[in-house]
Amino acid sequence: MKPRLVLAGVFPLLLTLLASGCNPTPRRYPVTIDASIVGGLNMVEEYLLRYRLERAIDSVTTYFDEPFKDTLRVFIFEDGRPRAWDRRIYLSRYSSRSTEIIIHEVTHAVLRPQGSSFAMEGQAMFSEYQFTSKRVRLPALFQFGYGGNGDTLMPLKYFIDNDTSYWANDKVEALGYSEAGSFYQFLDERFGREKARELYRRGLNEIEPTYGMSLDSLEGEWRRWLFGDASRDTVKVL
Repeated sequence: MKPRLVLAGVFPLLLTLLASGCNPTPRRYPVTIDASIVGGLNMVEEYLLRYRLERAIDSVTTYFDEPFKDTLRVFIFEDGRPRAWDRRIYLSRYSSRSTEIIIHEVTHAVLRPQGSSFAMEGQAMFSEYQFTSKRVRLPALFQFGYGGNGDTLMPLKYFIDNDTSYWANDKVEALGYSEAGSFYQFLDERFGREKARELYRRGLNEIEPTYGMSLDSLEGEWRRWLFGDASRDTVKVL
């Protein structure tokens, strides 16, 4: 191929990367991408997806101190809800372009199973809060008609004790994800990363010995945090 044609293909890629805030980095994690069902990805799409995946793996495994040496297998479909398990991630074309969705699903794929939907969705939603720059006032807690005070929230224990509650209906699901994510965000801001790592290692059923407080006491503190300091525009939430 003539050099001029090569350069003509490189310049649009560089411009796209710069516009996306991406700097070319060496591959640090084994990631495979199968987009055969959608006819493949072009060079820019694959680079950006791989970049976001590797950044997400790095952010999540560093925060939770969970080394990742397996191969992450990613499959691209035309549409459908993103999902992840057992070192596999399934993304639609649309979701493969979303940093927030990629971070969420990477969290599910690279962390050890927690035996609790509340814990796993809390960690994944927290990762979205922690590792993206998206800033909005308190998320679906307000968007789905749950009002603006603590009396309209579901008790955390409801979601912790009822894993299937996450799929009851759209409103309950949205509230469950938001409560879990904001609770894990609260734990991080109030008690720090080392305690979050300890809870991850021990499991949600060990929350009281981990933090030295009962779940009810922690929930009371979380509600005060949520409708006090956390209501500021500067707090990162999804």
